[in-house]
Amino acid sequence: KKHRMEQDLYAAKTAGAEKNFAVYFPHKGSYLISQLNIWIFSTLALLFMMCFFAYAIVTLLRERRFAQLKSDFINNMTHEFKTPVTNIGITGEIIRKKVPEMANVGVYLDILLKENEKLRHKIDEVLLGSSADYGLRPALQRLDIHQLISQCAEAFQLKVGERNGKIELAFHANSNFILGDRELLTQAINNVIDNAEKYSPREPHIRIATRDERNGIGIEIIDDGVGIPPKLTVKVFEKFFRVEHGGIHNVKGFGLGLSFVKSVIRSHRGRIRLSSELNKGTEVKIFLPAI
Repeated sequence: KKHRMEQDLYAAKTAGAEKNFAVYFPHKGSYLISQLNIWIFSTLALLFMMCFFAYAIVTLLRERRFAQLKSDFINNMTHEFKTPVTNIGITGEIIRKKVPEMANVGVYLDILLKENEKLRHKIDEVLLGSSADYGLRPALQRLDIHQLISQCAEAFQLKVGERNGKIELAFHANSNFILGDRELLTQAINNVIDNAEKYSPREPHIRIATRDERNGIGIEIIDDGVGIPPKLTVKVFEKFFRVEHGGIHNVKGFGLGLSFVKSVIRSHRGRIRLSSELNKGTEVKIFLPAI
């Protein structure tokens, strides 16, 4: 009995020794909200970015539609202009053959046909600039680039010769065959030669050279014309950009020539670079991949 009383006393003392431990958070709500702030901010930022991208996509689609409408309008208008221009040219040639040489009629016919040819050239230039908006898709075929350049140079020989100038050809490339679109490349080379001739105030001296490069062929078209400031050599490839000389545009044009050339070269997976110095001339370097 005494032993049992001691056990009960020990159990009572042990029970009295037990303690409780508790943690109290006085600002539990504020703590949870502070932990959620980063998630709320991230969600709002994500929603803002989604709205921004949606607006950007809608704007781009709208701009693309307007650009397509503009190009369609230019194409339709220029094609409408080409029909009467062609008819005027044909009629002028017929009159030249039918009407006898009297009262200086031939002189006026020459003026008429020359101005008509200028108008046709400007219409073609606008058409080429408009076609670049759609992205050029060349019809590739095996081409001899030396033969193509020779044909382009021959087309300008008379015009350059009338100004006591010359076009010098220096073909050093051994791999002269490429895959390209004959019509597009011909127009592109013609545009560069035309610029070299137009922007040469004295007797134009144009040098066209080729050389072998890694995986392709390099073409250099060099003139000794008025040149342009080096800081503008990148801007000349922008559509409608034209270099002013003395605050005026001495050479007529739309500023579409080099923009079209760049589009053609890029569509052939090539590169084009222009370097120039004021009053010393311009050098256009073109790279085209070989077969």
